[in-house]
Amino acid sequence: MKNNSIVKRSNVLMSLSFLSLLSLLLAAPAASAKVAIGARMDLQPLSTYSVSEGGFNASGDGAFGFGAAATLDFAIIDFFKVSVDAGYFSVKGDGASSRDSLIDTGARFTGLYPISMTGALSSLNPYGFLAAGYSLYLPNQGDSSSGFWIGGGGGVEMVFGSFGTFAEMSYTANIYDAFSYKALALGVGAKLYF
Repeated sequence: MKNNSIVKRSNVLMSLSFLSLLSLLLAAPAASAKVAIGARMDLQPLSTYSVSEGGFNASGDGAFGFGAAATLDFAIIDFFKVSVDAGYFSVKGDGASSRDSLIDTGARFTGLYPISMTGALSSLNPYGFLAAGYSLYLPNQGDSSSGFWIGGGGGVEMVFGSFGTFAEMSYTANIYDAFSYKALALGVGAKLYF
């Protein structure tokens, strides 16, 4: 009987939390720019990898990685947007003779705090994000593999009218059947707002 009461209270609290969040989203002002297209370049100075296949196990540090991604942002409200990304990344194990490729697609959920500015800089937007998606691992030798990736990070975006630039730091983990790759990335990019 006591457990049933606790469950009812938990359900009421979750319902109230959901209704509060929904009312906040509905009462928030609409975002001024609804859609943005952009490009991002990532540098991965720190990474690790692990391989476990057919009795073979290896892990170690990755060499310097790099990549690029195209983004499409949809502003839901002024302080929340959803993005879709597609990117190509070149990775290499320390001491390996060749580079492998990762092709990632996914969604990004971003919370930001727009700070209105005067002059040419119309807005300064610190932000944080969580992201996840599908990944294809294409080794230089051997069979390709598919899996998923998860990540998160934060940065700052500077908006100049309908043009913006941003810099960010992120952590991602790509996980496949017999291979995983984790990296800390520094990203820079630009966007056009519509």
